[in-house]
Amino acid sequence: MQPSDSDHAPGPASAAASAAKKSSGRKATDEKDKPLPLWQKAFLRDAEFDKNEVADVLHWTRQFAALVLGIAFGLMPVKGIVGVAGGPLLIVITGLSWSRYVDVGEDVMEPKHILMEGTLPAIGTFLLFWVSVYTLVHF
Repeated sequence: MQPSDSDHAPGPASAAASAAKKSSGRKATDEKDKPLPLWQKAFLRDAEFDKNEVADVLHWTRQFAALVLGIAFGLMPVKGIVGVAGGPLLIVITGLSWSRYVDVGEDVMEPKHILMEGTLPAIGTFLLFWVSVYTLVHF
């Protein structure tokens, strides 16, 4: 017995049913197989990172810390060597703390690269916001 054309012709009901079946099946597998965005993955202790992901997270973590510290140092009238040395030191500690938190191994990134990745741009951001906020608030 050969199937007729009417068995294969998609009708409105059969098309909707097959689309619903496909979408429900796809949704369940996509949510399991879909990788997390990097900003969410950065907060997981057991996540696996490659070198580029570690570099990105270190850079943006230090940029965020530099922004917050620059604004805080500008609002509190921090002056002199305390700001010049304290800000960059806290920025470096922020990156090192994150790399220890997620346990970045030497096989992913060397310790000297963990120390320096994104540090100099973050120091520039810190100085920009520290001086700008201090000047706006205190003068």
